[in-house]
Amino acid sequence: MHRDLCQWFVKTIRLAKTEEPSSYGHAAKVLDLALKVYVYYCKMPSPAKAESLMPRLNGAIDTPILRHLFKKLEDIYGRSYSRHLWTIKTIDKETYDLLQKLIRQDIRDSFNDNILPVQYDDIMWRRLNC
Repeated sequence: MHRDLCQWFVKTIRLAKTEEPSSYGHAAKVLDLALKVYVYYCKMPSPAKAESLMPRLNGAIDTPILRHLFKKLEDIYGRSYSRHLWTIKTIDKETYDLLQKLIRQDIRDSFNDNILPVQYDDIMWRRLNC
């Protein structure tokens, strides 16, 4: 469902400032944030259902988190990635899936697997922006 909605978004929604088509990264960020608010913060559609859905939610990716993840990718594979990839605009489905895997790996490595991906962006936003 996530992929289908993101593909619809890319075909349908244009960026407000430039009227350019949106990217998969734009779509995923909007959807991931909307799901985070609805399920994680508001505990909807019910507290029990929200609790069961939370482990399935992805981490939202903004530019600082994206840069952090690409640096981790470089550390893991010893390969440099082009800086043009380091924007939400350039994220496609395959890159998004890779970044979500990296989030889950960083959670295992840096947080002893004690947080969920939906919590990751709140924690990392504070670390990377403060």
